[in-house]
Amino acid sequence: MSFGGEGILTDLSRDGPTQPHLYIPQALAFLNGFIFLVYYHHMEYWNRPHLVWLLLLYWILLIGGQVITLINLDYQGATGLEVLRFDISVLLLVIYLFYIILEIYIIKIKILGCGHVKDEIPRNLRKKNFLYLHKYTSLISRVTFQWLHWLLALGYKRPIEMDDLGALPEEDGDKHQYRLFLRAYENEKIRAAKKNVTPSLWRTQWHAYGTPIMLGGVLEFLSSVFTFIGPVAVGGVVAYATRVYYSTDEDEQSVDDGKRYVTVNEFISNGFVLVVIMFVSLILKSITLQYSMFIMTLEGMHVRTSLQNHVYEKSMRLSSWTMTGGDMTMGLITNHMSVDAVSVYWFYMLSHLLWGIPFQVLSDDRLKKSNELLQGMKLLKLYGWEKMFCVAIESVRKREVRKMMKFAVFQVATNFMTQATPMIVTLVSFAVYSLVSPVPLTPELAFSSLALFQQLIIPLFLLPLTINFTVNALVSVGRLQKFFVATEIEENDDGRPVLCSAEQQFLEEGSDDDDLLDIAQIKNIRGYKNASAYERVSLISPDDSDDDEKPGNSISNGGGYGAIGQTKLSWERKPHNVLPDNVAVMMKDGSYSWDVDHPICAINDVNLAIPAGKLTMIVGSVGSGKSSLLSAMLGEMTTVSGTVQFQKNIRVSYAAQKAWLQNATLKDNILFGAPFDVTRYNSVLDACALRPDIDILPGGDQTEIGEKGINLSGGQKQRISVARCIYSNTDLIILDDPLAALDVHVGRQLMLEGILGIVTKEKRTVILVSHQLQYLQYANKIVVMDGGKLYRQGNLDEIATEDPELYGHWKETIVLQTESEQESEAEEEITELERKQLMKQVSMISDDGTKLEKAGTTLIEEEERERGSVSWRVYLAYSKAITLPVEDFADDLDYWIGGYGGLAFVYILLTVAANSTHILSSVIAAKRIHISLLNNIVFAPMRFFDITPVGRILNRFSNDTQIIDQKIWQNINGVITTVFQVFAALIVNALVTPIFLAFVVPMLVVYYFIQSYFISTSRELQRLDSITKSPVFAHFSETLGGLSTVRGYRDERRFRRRLVDRIDRNNIAFLFLVTVNRWLAIRLDLVGGLIVVVSGIGTLIATSLGSISPSLVGLALSYALQTSGYLNWLIRQVADCEMQMNAVERVEHYTHISNETYKGTLEPPLEWPDNGDVKLHNVSARYAVDLEPVLHDITVHFKSGEKIGVCGRTGSGKSSLTLALFRVIDTFKGTITIDGIDISQVPLLTLRNRIAIIPQDPVLFSGTIRFNLDPLEQIADEKLWEALEIAQLKLIVLDLDDQLDAEVSEGGENFSVGQRQLFCLARAFLRNARILIMDEATASIDMKTDSILQNVVATSFTNITVITIAHRVATIMDSDTILVLSDGKIVEYDTPANLMKIEGSLFASLVKGKK
Repeated sequence: MSFGGEGILTDLSRDGPTQPHLYIPQALAFLNGFIFLVYYHHMEYWNRPHLVWLLLLYWILLIGGQVITLINLDYQGATGLEVLRFDISVLLLVIYLFYIILEIYIIKIKILGCGHVKDEIPRNLRKKNFLYLHKYTSLISRVTFQWLHWLLALGYKRPIEMDDLGALPEEDGDKHQYRLFLRAYENEKIRAAKKNVTPSLWRTQWHAYGTPIMLGGVLEFLSSVFTFIGPVAVGGVVAYATRVYYSTDEDEQSVDDGKRYVTVNEFISNGFVLVVIMFVSLILKSITLQYSMFIMTLEGMHVRTSLQNHVYEKSMRLSSWTMTGGDMTMGLITNHMSVDAVSVYWFYMLSHLLWGIPFQVLSDDRLKKSNELLQGMKLLKLYGWEKMFCVAIESVRKREVRKMMKFAVFQVATNFMTQATPMIVTLVSFAVYSLVSPVPLTPELAFSSLALFQQLIIPLFLLPLTINFTVNALVSVGRLQKFFVATEIEENDDGRPVLCSAEQQFLEEGSDDDDLLDIAQIKNIRGYKNASAYERVSLISPDDSDDDEKPGNSISNGGGYGAIGQTKLSWERKPHNVLPDNVAVMMKDGSYSWDVDHPICAINDVNLAIPAGKLTMIVGSVGSGKSSLLSAMLGEMTTVSGTVQFQKNIRVSYAAQKAWLQNATLKDNILFGAPFDVTRYNSVLDACALRPDIDILPGGDQTEIGEKGINLSGGQKQRISVARCIYSNTDLIILDDPLAALDVHVGRQLMLEGILGIVTKEKRTVILVSHQLQYLQYANKIVVMDGGKLYRQGNLDEIATEDPELYGHWKETIVLQTESEQESEAEEEITELERKQLMKQVSMISDDGTKLEKAGTTLIEEEERERGSVSWRVYLAYSKAITLPVEDFADDLDYWIGGYGGLAFVYILLTVAANSTHILSSVIAAKRIHISLLNNIVFAPMRFFDITPVGRILNRFSNDTQIIDQKIWQNINGVITTVFQVFAALIVNALVTPIFLAFVVPMLVVYYFIQSYFISTSRELQRLDSITKSPVFAHFSETLGGLSTVRGYRDERRFRRRLVDRIDRNNIAFLFLVTVNRWLAIRLDLVGGLIVVVSGIGTLIATSLGSISPSLVGLALSYALQTSGYLNWLIRQVADCEMQMNAVERVEHYTHISNETYKGTLEPPLEWPDNGDVKLHNVSARYAVDLEPVLHDITVHFKSGEKIGVCGRTGSGKSSLTLALFRVIDTFKGTITIDGIDISQVPLLTLRNRIAIIPQDPVLFSGTIRFNLDPLEQIADEKLWEALEIAQLKLIVLDLDDQLDAEVSEGGENFSVGQRQLFCLARAFLRNARILIMDEATASIDMKTDSILQNVVATSFTNITVITIAHRVATIMDSDTILVLSDGKIVEYDTPANLMKIEGSLFASLVKGKK
């Protein structure tokens, strides 16, 4: 192209007629270049290396032609370096020689086969449905991202789905990137250990990802260099225009003999050449900049992936105290995975989209409180505390908004500096130049300087943001570094398989070859025909075989959780202390503490041997240390002294006291990754009494269990947890009080058929914590805990001999719990009646009442996803949240006053004022949107929380809120600003050369179509990216909730593998999104470059015709340079704005969820209810309008001060009855009156504040004991201590350092489950309500404490109406009346004595079953 331009200029510089030989050959050579590219492409495409002979001949002929040209130039005496034609000819000669060497090399390798190395088929291309072909396309396609056209075409036709994106490249995959990070981090830990410092994440990231980051930096530098070519060229163009405009005929006369050639200086000083140079520099700038951004974004994704993996890996090994009693709550750890990892990613991106940095700590606090609110939503609604917790979150949010306001002020100041600096620099420079320089300020110098100073705008704008990014990253990396060195669980050599690390697992599994295609299949995959010759030669290689042994095949999980199988790895530990065959677990001189820093022993002086293949029961009062003993045994506590030793490579299964289930099918929760054995599976279902539950589920055992088992009762969750242990086929089963949550009949069946049946027959060891003393007779060994010590141990006879008093107490309790030999037929009838109860939660009943058959039923709804463009209603909703209008300042301006300085000053002031107004308005909008979201979520019905995962809701409060707070305002502000700048640039060019519009309008049309083509795909990719993030965080949160179970099973491999899959799924959507953005940028820069060409050539032609002055040429070109950048920026901002309005769209969706009816038509007196008289008349209730009723025509009268016991089998409607009293579920028929007032007319919060309840699931909030008992701070300390004494907690609280002000960790994890229930009892007593509901409130309390509490209820609450949902029938034997429910209907209602006399009474059968 340069050769052709040189020929034209040489021809124009000579006198006489035109000489075509100077430029026609060059034009043909340019055409030949394209023919060469097509030829070479097809040679590769067809895999015909013999075609290279013709190319070799072609290059030899070209070399001959260049030699002749050089001889001719030498003959004419034009061989100096200043002669452009000579320079170009020498350069072409060198290039042609290089091509000849290349073709000879190809002949040697491809045809002669000398030194040929067998090509390997890239693993990525052998993957099924591999579509990300960036590295496997031609250079031009890769540079321009043209290979991505198929996705944009598809996205333009219909919304993109995840299946359209295919598989993620292995080098971008989770495993590969985390391995790189791990190697670097391990090396860094060695370095840090030698210097006694904390391992540096910055060093780790540099060693892992430094090379591509350096490449990105080099490209960024080159882009900056190309950026300055344009302003310099503007000066040259203006100088050329000046010469042309003021030239005379004498100046145009030729001074040579007609044989001269254009010199280098003449060539590059030509205005038209400079315009082309500007165009080329813009294209090169675009390519280098976009590739730099692509590389940095990609590496940012890699870093984010690695950090998320390492947070997960670290969490797998965190000590229990770190997560419960320490500073690292579940919410904060989740923040490490989301906010901190993403912050580091944005730092690598060096994007200007994020600026809100230092208020992360406030964000953590808000998210922590939001998480607690969502986790304890049922309790908050029952106690009417929704507003109280809303106020707490809003107070934190206010502090957050104040920080945002401060940063808004900083941003306004930054905008002022950004806008003012180029103007001030320009004015000062021109003023100083005029004063000190003897040379006048010419147009070429002025406009070149103006264009150069304009380049300062973007760097000045990015500088403070980049600083913010750096601070943000420093804060996040500091938090992560602290987290990564947090205390882990002990890795003692206790005989169990070691917890598998990620590095170990990745080595074991190797690469996944299961989804690789064979050679014949590869030819049919998408992109095969688009692959380069190198890949195609590899693809058809006949010697290739994929029958090699897979690296992971030698590893076997063998049904053992975490077992390494037959392969012995170098880091596998070998137990040094082998126990006798008849001992499963041995604890010697063991003392254990929860707190690592302050080792106060919770378990002291334990010497215990668990017999192998036998049942060992651990008993004791609440808080005696039963669960702590199991935790110490499992390595969850800190060892102060002593050892724990298991049988070598023993496999353990564990059921925690609080049943932990996954958001998966019921069957998957039982299998827990183990192979499916239908016979064993059915036996376990029968033994755990799960068959009736499964039979009535719409999808059977394929029905999805909601998050944390929310659609199951406590007993059902616990039975599934125990079924998982029994099915697991492990050597040791540890059960932490699972019978506490079960009814009499079900508990007996599980004990006899499950634990004493299947498990003992298989000679498996069982350790059972229980308050059910009637089963002590089956225990081979009994361990009695008291005050954190082993009080007694031995079998029942041995303890009876050693401690007759203890044995006597047991006998008294056992009398009430002794199992009968036969159950009544009535009880069997109850089993049949309850078979439909679980259906009430997930019912799939047709109009005629028949059950719909379905392969599986999902309770958790799929996350909502809009399709198509973001609705205008979303923009309207955001606009409504803005309360500060932008003022119209235009009327205040006097356009003609001032000059350049005055105009610049006014421009700066107006811009800053507009930006300030918009920024502050956006902060107000963010505040209002958050309040709307919070209030709507809090006041949503409980059904919403049953079908919506907490992680999904938290995503609205974290990621989406962060986008609204920090990003949207920047995009909207950028769009508004850029629109006016584009209009200004177009108007200037149109005024200078009106013909400019004729060329630029089609280009604007092209811009519009590119934007439309792009946005339809990028919008859906953004949504897919957002949607695929939720499962990552949901899995992380789920794993954190069940860490002790996962570690107990040694099942970390499977959970880690699931995380890898989910991160990869998110990354493929993100990777395509990033690549699509680069596709857009390249094309916009190309069209922007064409605008510069049109403007430059048009103004130069006009100048040569004398139509415009050189100054106007400089003005037009300066604005044209800006226009190309502004138009690019505008479309990207519009696209980003729409993509990020998706956050408003998602939040807006949750602000329209129907709320409970909180308003009432009747405000009762302050003393209401003063009697506690409750009447239900013909009441039918359901959980949602689209579900079947759970209560049917209930009519009953609870008299004032009466003690009512409510009993019935699981799912009979007991808890639903209490929820109806609180209006938590929909009472669609009948009335409920309390003291004569219909509760449907009472304001909801008033109703819930006037009734007390002790819920089935104990919930405590982080804070103090005082806050948990009296969050409103209205009760005196004397009353608090009285409540604690009644709840049998006074001595426990007195022993704490801060007593009432002692800290309660998140979820109350620093107290046992039984103690948590007692705190809930104390909380309920303090309400001083006339109606108290106890919903299985003593399920996790030992019989002795339960008996004391029942006496307290009977004596201290004589005038209070107490409704007790019975878990143990014995607890309601002293009630005034008994209400028996079955299938949501009243079966019996009378005094206990009368019911016991009735033949065939269901209540009597339950009592007999408990005796």
